[in-house]
Amino acid sequence: MVDNSELPFCLLSDPLLENPALFPGYRTVEWGLGVAGMKEDDKLDQAELLIEYLRFCERYLVPWRIIHSHVHKLLGKWFRIWPSVREDFNKQYKLNFEFIYDLVNRLKELGGENTTLC
Repeated sequence: MVDNSELPFCLLSDPLLENPALFPGYRTVEWGLGVAGMKEDDKLDQAELLIEYLRFCERYLVPWRIIHSHVHKLLGKWFRIWPSVREDFNKQYKLNFEFIYDLVNRLKELGGENTTLC
């Protein structure tokens, strides 16, 4: 693909969905290293990045099928740790922002790995 397009690089979207702060050079680290938002030593909270994404979706009226797909990518590691939460998300027939915000809060309360970006 890169050879045919003569572009110097190829951008893949999956890594950005799994780590929205990829371009600034942030990497995923373990959960629970601080409080929500900006963490000690300039660590970012992945849950807060998801909430920021959802606010953009509310503002720009993103289709629910896209939001559903992106939430799965953004929460993929969380869902592997807490499969019951993934099942609840998948069972939700009609998504809404309140449900997803509650889901994020539930995951934050459960704790686990890979929710902070450093």
